[in-house]
Amino acid sequence: MMKPLLLAATLLAALVAPATLAAQGSRTVKETFEAYADGTGLGRNWSSVGPGLTLSDAANHTPGGRKSVLLPAEKGARSLRRNLTENPTHGSLSVWCMDNGDPTEAWSVTCGDGVSGNTVIVYTVPWSPSGGKQLNWMYQVDRVNTDGKPSGVARTEGWVQITFNWDKEGCSVSLNGARVWIAAELTEGFSFIEVGRFWGADQPYEAHATIAFDDIAATMDQAPAEGDADALVGKVQRPAYAYAAMQAGPLRRRDLEGKPFWAMNYFGGDAAGARSSTTVLAAAREYKLGDSWYSWANFDDADMGFLRRYASDAGPLLVTTDPDAMQRLTFKLTPERERNVKELDALRPGRLVAALHGEWDNALDFYFGGLPKGTSTRKQAYEAWEKHYKTVRDNLKGRLISVNGYGFYQHYGARWGSDRLIGVEVCENIPGSQPHYSFTRGAGRQYGLAWYAQMSPWYAGTILSYDRYSPWTPGPGSGTWGPDHGHSVNLLERHWYAAWLGGAAVVCAEANGWNAFNDDRVDGLPKLSKLGEAWRKFVAFTSAHPGRGVPVTPFAAVMDQYNGFNGGDQPWRTFKRTQGDEMATDLFQQFYPGAFDRGLMARDQGYLTHTPYGDTLDALLSDASADVLASYPVIFCVGDFEPDAAFAQRLLQAARRGSTVVVHRAHATGPLSGLLQADAASEPVLSEGIAAVKAGKGWVILIDRPALRVPRALTRALAQAVLPVSLEGRVQMNLARTEAGWVIGLINNEGVHKPSPTSAPVIDSAAAVKARVFLPAAWRGPVTDWQTGARAATQPAGQQGRLLEVSLGPGEVKVVSIDLAGPTPKAPAKRAAARRRGR
Repeated sequence: MMKPLLLAATLLAALVAPATLAAQGSRTVKETFEAYADGTGLGRNWSSVGPGLTLSDAANHTPGGRKSVLLPAEKGARSLRRNLTENPTHGSLSVWCMDNGDPTEAWSVTCGDGVSGNTVIVYTVPWSPSGGKQLNWMYQVDRVNTDGKPSGVARTEGWVQITFNWDKEGCSVSLNGARVWIAAELTEGFSFIEVGRFWGADQPYEAHATIAFDDIAATMDQAPAEGDADALVGKVQRPAYAYAAMQAGPLRRRDLEGKPFWAMNYFGGDAAGARSSTTVLAAAREYKLGDSWYSWANFDDADMGFLRRYASDAGPLLVTTDPDAMQRLTFKLTPERERNVKELDALRPGRLVAALHGEWDNALDFYFGGLPKGTSTRKQAYEAWEKHYKTVRDNLKGRLISVNGYGFYQHYGARWGSDRLIGVEVCENIPGSQPHYSFTRGAGRQYGLAWYAQMSPWYAGTILSYDRYSPWTPGPGSGTWGPDHGHSVNLLERHWYAAWLGGAAVVCAEANGWNAFNDDRVDGLPKLSKLGEAWRKFVAFTSAHPGRGVPVTPFAAVMDQYNGFNGGDQPWRTFKRTQGDEMATDLFQQFYPGAFDRGLMARDQGYLTHTPYGDTLDALLSDASADVLASYPVIFCVGDFEPDAAFAQRLLQAARRGSTVVVHRAHATGPLSGLLQADAASEPVLSEGIAAVKAGKGWVILIDRPALRVPRALTRALAQAVLPVSLEGRVQMNLARTEAGWVIGLINNEGVHKPSPTSAPVIDSAAAVKARVFLPAAWRGPVTDWQTGARAATQPAGQQGRLLEVSLGPGEVKVVSIDLAGPTPKAPAKRAAARRRGR
């Protein structure tokens, strides 16, 4: 619970809004509407401070994950359906309250078990009005057993009905028909407001008000449709997923310099007081920590001593030059530096030697105060960034690799010039790792580049590090670094595997040249730290399995080339978000639930999320060629588009070649007119407002609803139509096609959290999960567990083919392969019979 002074501080910004919103009043809404546990149904972390009621329930083990429900001020019944698959396995349910009037009556909250009907705890909280709108009280309700001891909140599958009765006596709220429910009796004039994120009672993380949702009616049609998905599935042709065709086409996995995968070590030269490059190189070779290097250097003569040592390894050599000078456009490849780059080229013919333009998406903000004055359109913002980036590129004479941090600008760097590689930094304090992978992989495929991922161990101003040679300042004991600081090893490890499974050509464990070691010595070499042991295990695993295949991503999210998408933030960090921006964000939330929820990050969680449809979505820009577009079985057009007849024709070509193009009526009759012919006959599918129009071998799916959204029912049906497998369980899944068959990666992103950035990780054994993967009946070959080398058992699943069940502990990663050419495994009963016959 937050202290009163802290609460007051966090509410200062929030209290500016009530008068404005109250003046607008509340809209009349339909009897039933939808909200989603990942926060995407009714906006992201929104509430109202105007008339009416807003109630939020949340799990304390994911601070900031509160999802809100708004009721209008008008009297009468309202109802809400809520998917409870998002309920936590433990923790508590919380309600945060704000008094919008001057009520004097007490109110109470009851928490009970809907199955047994036992009331286990009741709180009655008196109001303490003190004149005006202010936060009067917060309370927290923990579910407890009948013996008075806390117990876990049960995870419940399926939809439940929540009914709100709003009359002048007050409001009663209940979640009936589920194992967990809460009920509250509230007086009129009451509403909810979120007051901020926090690490603990005395350590704030963020302090801001939630976003007021300004158009509830726009989401009325987002309820999961009850229509028959077969009507659509029967129309969409399931892709063949032939390995040879995939590896020869635009979606092939692009390797760097002919090697399936490079594990990159990060070091910073021979800075005073730091561990020498000679020692680190010797340790890296002895422990087999990787085969390529990333270093801080300027290509000056003074840097060549250690750069020559790094160049003696076979892999790529990347450097970060003076970042301030690069971003300020003053760093240039002088004759001295150019001579040294050529020497490094000669030491390692054909290998990549280039400078990283790291986090360049922050340059205009940090160094020039934002976009130039007078920038009023997204195209103008694009042109300003283009000018900046190309100046840096020219200063480095093309020896430049684009690496984004917070912005989703990967395509722009690839488009403006990135040397053989397009990169992204994740972890740190950057939300949306999987969408970032989608953008980076998609940019690589659209522009013909391999892709790179770098995992930063920095977290809320602290970094994971183990020994006195670490260069971070201030030094030990300052709170900046330590063995429990920064991100947990497990979070970083899951990111390494997720990038590798997703097709990254290079993975860099940032700062592992220092952080992989500690003070202890073994035969003159530094001993591996916990991070170093995890990195060595990862490198050994990837080296033992070079045949990871071609990532299978049948879905493409295509946005306008000038969109400046920034996840849940402002486009180009400048422009007000539109319904189109919400449409794009919502689609990524469907594939990666909660990916942009910064509140989850407050406990070192939420960077990676479970994936209902697998990590199967790539991001593209509208300048993608017809060949690239036609490589995707399903193309979602999301966001706001500039009028672009040429793009509309490329989409039509993709549809005629077999793709399913999903477009909203607002797009098809406006900026993308020409995609549908005037006399095209449509066939209703799924439910009202979703129709299919035949176009050559493929289809155009037309969303004709008021809300600018891709309905969830449509996404589910298309996933059923084109994905080769289906998944049950809250896990992340990656799919890849290999020459011999398939690879499936499974990651449990729950169960490992940190109470604060400087605390040791906490393991929640209750967060273990069983993933159920339904394999097609045609996949009759054996399944092999890559971690153990053992055969994994499957069982018949009727019309669904075979069922593979994989148990994953908290934060665990498992990879299996299916050899389609291998022998058909015998059923257990047949094997037992054979043993009885003595065979």
